[in-house]
Amino acid sequence: MDTSLILAPIIGIIFLVGGLQAVFNKKFILEVGENFMQNPAILWTIGFILLLIGTILVTIQNIWSFDWRVIITVIAWLTLIKGGIFMLFPNFTKLIYRKCNSSPLIIASGIVAIIIGLFFIYIFVSYMTLGVA
Repeated sequence: MDTSLILAPIIGIIFLVGGLQAVFNKKFILEVGENFMQNPAILWTIGFILLLIGTILVTIQNIWSFDWRVIITVIAWLTLIKGGIFMLFPNFTKLIYRKCNSSPLIIASGIVAIIIGLFFIYIFVSYMTLGVA
């Protein structure tokens, strides 16, 4: 099985659950984000984890094709970059967070995450049932 088809349901479920939480529990998301920004150790740790996951994803999934697999590649690179920014520029991270932590933006990003999650789950299910991706 192609690496992209292994990653699709994993990323799909993570995006779907995260998106649903952002839409239906935005107050909690804001509280968690504020706690992250107030604790340098948590911010650095999250940055390290994102950098690690991004590096692994880029290493195993760096496919620049004109199909759905490029979305995984873009997500991998964005994860790697985000982790590096969290670790190297924590004050910049806090500044961006404070400018972007509005409720409508959280709901909008949650809806986008739900759509991306459902798309990847659909890709996986269609491959498993029809053999087409």
